[in-house]
Amino acid sequence: MTVRRAGLSTRPEYLGTDTPPSPGSLSTVISALQSTPGRLTQSAAQSSYDAWIKLYRPDENSVNSTISYYTKGAVIGWLLDATVRHATGDSKSLDDVMRLAFARYSGAQGYTPEEFESVAAEVAGKSLRPFFARAVESTSELDYGEALEWFGLRFRPDTAAPNGGPAKAFLGIETRQDGGVCWSQRFPRHPRL
Repeated sequence: MTVRRAGLSTRPEYLGTDTPPSPGSLSTVISALQSTPGRLTQSAAQSSYDAWIKLYRPDENSVNSTISYYTKGAVIGWLLDATVRHATGDSKSLDDVMRLAFARYSGAQGYTPEEFESVAAEVAGKSLRPFFARAVESTSELDYGEALEWFGLRFRPDTAAPNGGPAKAFLGIETRQDGGVCWSQRFPRHPRL
């Protein structure tokens, strides 16, 4: 968002509606989150807590069992911004939440998750407990509905492969049968996943 506000990217580049989508665009970050199976097994809060033992020491199963709190955090921030804007009729935003949190808690101690949630609720003028419980503390799918509606956006399926044809599913292995024996070879994660 900072790059967009500074005029260093266009709206299509920020949203990821350019072709191909810009790295770091909103659609790229949401796609990365939604294509990571670990989002259903590890919450953003747990990912933050476990970062030093899991995120920074990945193994072959990490994509299935963990989520990056950087990726999910960016999406949660966007959703929180929409939630605050909707609750206040667009008179307040995540910017106001961050400014108030900084004014109250900057310094050596910082703030607890509960204190940040309290600041967000104060700015929104209502409890945001259900939002934080679902988006930050649980492994439930994120609800994009309110944010998409508030910002006048919609998801469009990515049905085309880079060569213009339909996208193909890829499991990270190739198999072949040779003389009654099934051979398989493991490949690095496919770039479209």
